[in-house]
Amino acid sequence: MAMQLMRVMVLLGIAFGVGCTGSRDPILGWNGDVTPLVITRPQVTVTVPATAVPAITGVSTGTVIAATFTKDMASATINSVSFTVTGPGAAAIAGTVTYTSRTATFTPTFSLAGGTTFAATIVDTVTDTSGNALSGNQASLPAPSNYIWTFTTGPALAQSQLNLGVVQAFGQLQASADGSIKNDVVAGEPVPARMAADVTGTVQVRHGFYLPPAR
Repeated sequence: MAMQLMRVMVLLGIAFGVGCTGSRDPILGWNGDVTPLVITRPQVTVTVPATAVPAITGVSTGTVIAATFTKDMASATINSVSFTVTGPGAAAIAGTVTYTSRTATFTPTFSLAGGTTFAATIVDTVTDTSGNALSGNQASLPAPSNYIWTFTTGPALAQSQLNLGVVQAFGQLQASADGSIKNDVVAGEPVPARMAADVTGTVQVRHGFYLPPAR
Protein backbone atom coordinates (compact mmCIF):
# COMPACT_ATOMS: atom_id res chain seq x y z
CA MET A 1 0.00 0.00 0.00
CA ALA A 2 2.80 2.36 0.93
CA MET A 3 4.58 1.49 -2.31
CA GLN A 4 1.48 2.26 -4.40
CA LEU A 5 1.00 5.58 -2.62
CA MET A 6 4.61 6.51 -3.34
CA ARG A 7 4.17 5.66 -7.01
CA VAL A 8 1.10 7.91 -7.20
CA MET A 9 3.03 10.75 -5.54
CA VAL A 10 5.93 10.31 -7.95
CA LEU A 11 3.60 10.35 -10.94
CA LEU A 12 1.89 13.49 -9.66
CA GLY A 13 5.26 15.10 -9.14
CA ILE A 14 6.31 14.30 -12.67
CA ALA A 15 3.04 15.65 -14.08
CA PHE A 16 3.32 18.80 -12.01
CA GLY A 17 6.94 19.22 -13.08
CA VAL A 18 5.97 18.99 -16.73
CA GLY A 19 3.25 21.60 -16.14
CA CYS A 20 5.80 23.97 -14.63
CA THR A 21 8.29 23.82 -17.45
CA GLY A 22 6.55 26.60 -19.28
CA SER A 23 5.17 24.34 -21.99
CA ARG A 24 1.72 25.31 -23.33
CA ASP A 25 -1.08 22.83 -22.92
CA PRO A 26 -2.65 22.32 -26.37
CA ILE A 27 -6.13 21.95 -24.85
CA LEU A 28 -6.19 24.26 -21.86
CA GLY A 29 -4.10 26.88 -23.59
CA TRP A 30 -2.15 27.83 -20.49
CA ASN A 31 0.85 26.78 -18.44
CA GLY A 32 0.43 24.84 -15.23
CA ASP A 33 2.36 27.36 -13.17
CA VAL A 34 0.65 30.56 -14.38
CA THR A 35 -2.85 31.95 -14.64
CA PRO A 36 -4.89 31.08 -17.74
CA LEU A 37 -4.12 33.09 -20.87
CA VAL A 38 -6.62 35.95 -21.17
CA ILE A 39 -6.83 38.17 -24.23
CA THR A 40 -7.11 41.80 -23.23
CA ARG A 41 -8.73 43.52 -26.15
CA PRO A 42 -8.47 47.28 -26.67
CA GLN A 43 -11.66 49.22 -26.09
CA VAL A 44 -12.93 52.71 -26.84
CA THR A 45 -13.21 54.86 -23.72
CA VAL A 46 -14.05 58.34 -25.00
CA THR A 47 -15.49 59.63 -28.26
CA VAL A 48 -16.02 63.05 -29.81
CA PRO A 49 -18.88 63.71 -30.25
CA ALA A 50 -19.78 61.74 -27.13
CA THR A 51 -21.39 58.33 -27.38
CA ALA A 52 -24.85 58.58 -25.84
CA VAL A 53 -28.29 56.99 -25.87
CA PRO A 54 -30.21 58.70 -27.32
CA ALA A 55 -27.56 60.06 -29.67
CA ILE A 56 -26.20 63.50 -28.92
CA THR A 57 -27.64 66.37 -30.97
CA GLY A 58 -26.68 69.93 -31.81
CA VAL A 59 -23.13 68.99 -32.79
CA SER A 60 -21.18 71.68 -34.64
CA THR A 61 -20.98 71.15 -38.40
CA GLY A 62 -17.26 71.82 -38.16
CA THR A 63 -16.61 69.11 -35.58
CA VAL A 64 -13.73 66.64 -35.74
CA ILE A 65 -14.68 63.02 -34.91
CA ALA A 66 -12.35 61.14 -32.55
CA ALA A 67 -12.06 58.01 -30.41
CA THR A 68 -9.62 57.27 -27.58
CA PHE A 69 -8.54 53.69 -26.79
CA THR A 70 -7.54 51.90 -23.60
CA LYS A 71 -4.28 50.62 -25.10
CA ASP A 72 -1.58 51.65 -27.54
CA MET A 73 -2.83 50.78 -30.99
CA ALA A 74 -1.12 49.57 -34.15
CA SER A 75 -1.28 52.79 -36.15
CA ALA A 76 -1.11 50.95 -39.49
CA THR A 77 -4.52 49.40 -38.76
CA ILE A 78 -6.19 52.78 -38.25
CA ASN A 79 -6.96 54.37 -41.59
CA SER A 80 -9.74 55.63 -43.86
CA VAL A 81 -10.96 52.05 -44.35
CA SER A 82 -11.17 51.05 -40.69
CA PHE A 83 -12.45 54.40 -39.39
CA THR A 84 -15.31 55.88 -41.40
CA VAL A 85 -18.11 58.40 -41.06
CA THR A 86 -21.33 58.07 -43.04
CA GLY A 87 -24.40 60.24 -43.54
CA PRO A 88 -27.95 59.50 -44.72
CA GLY A 89 -28.18 56.46 -46.97
CA ALA A 90 -24.79 55.28 -45.68
CA ALA A 91 -23.10 57.84 -47.92
CA ALA A 92 -19.42 58.07 -47.04
CA ILE A 93 -18.09 61.39 -45.77
CA ALA A 94 -14.72 62.41 -47.19
CA GLY A 95 -12.05 62.95 -44.58
CA THR A 96 -8.57 62.27 -43.26
CA VAL A 97 -7.77 59.75 -40.52
CA THR A 98 -4.83 60.14 -38.14
CA TYR A 99 -3.69 58.38 -34.96
CA THR A 100 -1.63 59.72 -32.08
CA SER A 101 -1.45 59.21 -28.31
CA ARG A 102 -4.07 56.44 -28.30
CA THR A 103 -6.55 58.65 -30.14
CA ALA A 104 -7.83 58.14 -33.68
CA THR A 105 -9.16 61.27 -35.39
CA PHE A 106 -11.37 61.68 -38.45
CA THR A 107 -11.20 65.19 -39.91
CA PRO A 108 -13.92 65.83 -42.51
CA THR A 109 -12.72 67.40 -45.75
CA PHE A 110 -15.72 69.73 -45.73
CA SER A 111 -18.07 70.92 -43.02
CA LEU A 112 -20.79 68.44 -42.21
CA ALA A 113 -24.35 69.13 -43.32
CA GLY A 114 -26.50 70.81 -40.72
CA GLY A 115 -29.43 69.06 -39.06
CA THR A 116 -28.19 65.66 -40.21
CA THR A 117 -27.51 62.37 -38.41
CA PHE A 118 -24.11 60.75 -38.96
CA ALA A 119 -22.65 57.40 -37.92
CA ALA A 120 -18.98 56.91 -37.01
CA THR A 121 -17.63 53.37 -37.28
CA ILE A 122 -14.34 51.81 -36.19
CA VAL A 123 -14.16 48.21 -37.37
CA ASP A 124 -12.59 45.28 -35.52
CA THR A 125 -9.67 45.04 -37.95
CA VAL A 126 -8.17 47.75 -35.73
CA THR A 127 -5.74 46.13 -33.29
CA ASP A 128 -3.46 47.02 -30.43
CA THR A 129 0.32 46.69 -30.74
CA SER A 130 0.07 43.03 -29.67
CA GLY A 131 -2.34 42.20 -32.46
CA ASN A 132 -5.47 41.98 -30.30
CA ALA A 133 -8.58 43.06 -32.21
CA LEU A 134 -10.90 45.77 -30.98
CA SER A 135 -13.66 45.00 -28.51
CA GLY A 136 -16.31 47.41 -29.65
CA ASN A 137 -19.92 47.90 -28.62
CA GLN A 138 -21.53 45.51 -31.07
CA ALA A 139 -20.74 42.24 -29.26
CA SER A 140 -19.75 41.09 -25.79
CA LEU A 141 -16.29 39.95 -24.78
CA PRO A 142 -14.32 37.91 -25.56
CA ALA A 143 -15.42 38.35 -29.17
CA PRO A 144 -14.00 41.27 -31.19
CA SER A 145 -16.50 43.71 -32.64
CA ASN A 146 -16.97 47.08 -34.30
CA TYR A 147 -17.51 50.30 -32.37
CA ILE A 148 -20.31 52.47 -33.75
CA TRP A 149 -21.80 55.70 -32.48
CA THR A 150 -24.13 58.30 -33.96
CA PHE A 151 -24.68 62.02 -33.55
CA THR A 152 -26.78 64.76 -35.13
CA THR A 153 -25.45 68.14 -36.22
CA GLY A 154 -27.12 71.41 -35.36
CA PRO A 155 -28.36 73.93 -37.93
CA ALA A 156 -25.83 75.08 -40.51
CA LEU A 157 -24.24 78.41 -39.66
CA ALA A 158 -25.70 81.35 -41.56
CA GLN A 159 -23.19 83.04 -43.84
CA SER A 160 -22.33 86.49 -42.53
CA GLN A 161 -21.68 89.40 -44.86
CA LEU A 162 -18.09 90.06 -45.66
CA ASN A 163 -16.62 93.27 -44.36
CA LEU A 164 -14.39 94.41 -47.19
CA GLY A 165 -12.47 96.89 -45.14
CA VAL A 166 -11.78 100.59 -45.72
CA VAL A 167 -11.89 102.68 -48.88
CA GLN A 168 -10.08 105.95 -49.38
CA ALA A 169 -12.05 108.33 -51.62
CA PHE A 170 -10.25 111.62 -52.16
CA GLY A 171 -8.84 111.45 -48.68
CA GLN A 172 -12.14 110.29 -47.11
CA LEU A 173 -11.78 107.03 -45.16
CA GLN A 174 -14.97 104.98 -45.07
CA ALA A 175 -15.59 101.80 -43.12
CA SER A 176 -17.64 99.16 -44.93
CA ALA A 177 -19.80 97.66 -42.20
CA ASP A 178 -22.14 95.79 -44.52
CA GLY A 179 -19.90 95.09 -47.50
CA SER A 180 -21.50 97.75 -49.73
CA ILE A 181 -18.66 100.20 -50.13
CA LYS A 182 -19.79 103.59 -51.49
CA ASN A 183 -17.90 106.53 -52.94
CA ASP A 184 -19.75 109.35 -51.18
CA VAL A 185 -17.71 111.99 -52.99
CA VAL A 186 -19.00 110.90 -56.40
CA ALA A 187 -22.75 110.71 -55.88
CA GLY A 188 -22.64 107.45 -53.93
CA GLU A 189 -21.10 105.39 -56.70
CA PRO A 190 -20.52 101.84 -55.53
CA VAL A 191 -17.07 100.35 -55.63
CA PRO A 192 -17.10 96.81 -57.03
CA ALA A 193 -16.51 94.35 -54.22
CA ARG A 194 -13.83 92.47 -56.10
CA MET A 195 -11.83 95.65 -56.46
CA ALA A 196 -11.91 96.36 -52.76
CA ALA A 197 -11.08 92.75 -51.96
CA ASP A 198 -8.05 92.79 -54.23
CA VAL A 199 -6.01 94.98 -51.93
CA THR A 200 -4.76 94.58 -48.41
CA GLY A 201 -4.94 98.19 -47.34
CA THR A 202 -7.02 100.95 -48.88
CA VAL A 203 -8.24 101.72 -52.37
CA GLN A 204 -8.16 105.13 -54.03
CA VAL A 205 -11.47 105.82 -55.73
CA ARG A 206 -11.79 108.38 -58.55
CA HIS A 207 -15.16 108.71 -60.22
CA GLY A 208 -15.96 105.04 -59.87
CA PHE A 209 -12.53 103.82 -60.89
CA TYR A 210 -9.83 102.55 -58.62
CA LEU A 211 -6.07 102.71 -58.66
CA PRO A 212 -4.29 99.55 -57.56
CA PRO A 213 -1.78 100.04 -54.75
CA ALA A 214 1.82 100.68 -55.68
CA ARG A 215 3.92 97.54 -55.89
